[in-house]
Amino acid sequence: IEIRDFAFSPGNLEVPRGASVTWTNSDSAPHDATARGDAWRTERLSSGESGTIVFDVAGDYRYYCSIHPSMEATLRVR
Repeated sequence: IEIRDFAFSPGNLEVPRGASVTWTNSDSAPHDATARGDAWRTERLSSGESGTIVFDVAGDYRYYCSIHPSMEATLRVR
């Protein structure tokens, strides 16, 4: 998932259980990806940095950037 122009792209993504999902920050500002309810989060990602999380449990995961809360997206694990 690319972070660019203060948005997650794609904004909604579906992956199979066991998938590794990587967020890459292509903005000049720092960002992260944080689950609603704080069940998981990437580290704070500076420009050019990436963070990966493995999703073993099926479900819909709404997440946002805790630094810029208007940035939101959904990850569906099946």
